[in-house]
Amino acid sequence: MSLTELGIWAVCAVLIIQNGLVVGFLRWRSASDWRLLLGAPPDIRSVVMASVIALPVVLAGNLVVGVIAALAGKTHNQIALLPLEAGDTAGQVAFLLVAAVIVPCAEEILFRGYVYGRLEGLVRPTIVVVLSAALFAGAHTWSASTGSITLVLQTFAMGLVLGWVRQHSKSIIPSMIAHAGNNAFALTLVLSCVNHPELGCART
Repeated sequence: MSLTELGIWAVCAVLIIQNGLVVGFLRWRSASDWRLLLGAPPDIRSVVMASVIALPVVLAGNLVVGVIAALAGKTHNQIALLPLEAGDTAGQVAFLLVAAVIVPCAEEILFRGYVYGRLEGLVRPTIVVVLSAALFAGAHTWSASTGSITLVLQTFAMGLVLGWVRQHSKSIIPSMIAHAGNNAFALTLVLSCVNHPELGCART
């Protein structure tokens, strides 16, 4: 059964359960040591600065990769697979909250928290950033049925930026904020297209 057949509320439920299980498992694996998952207690100034720097860089990276992919005819269809319908305000808001809050937080706990924390000290910091970004990108391979290489490249570039932020801030809070901001921005554009087809920006 495809995502479009499930309906947006079912998709939201699946994402909540899936990400909840991931975070619960990681908390169990880390013996309830949240510092292993979240990093050091964040300094407010560093969190703000890292977030301010990271979000525009992530957005710019996604834009550059997306434009190059479009010119090469390699756009992905991740968004087109979602059962988003014009006028379904409640469903759209629910999906926006799940995809822009719950999913980014869970993914950051996994990749910039648990994975980064396990690799840290075993290899050089640069390698930790690259490996965590590669795993992050690999996890998105099946999120699109066409053009998945573009999605992988976008998430890999994003993972490098978020890993760098994690390395310099010693916390995953800034990467959570940047990740959530990226998803919120992208989905806001998508929902604008869904609700206003006259704009001519069809989902692909």
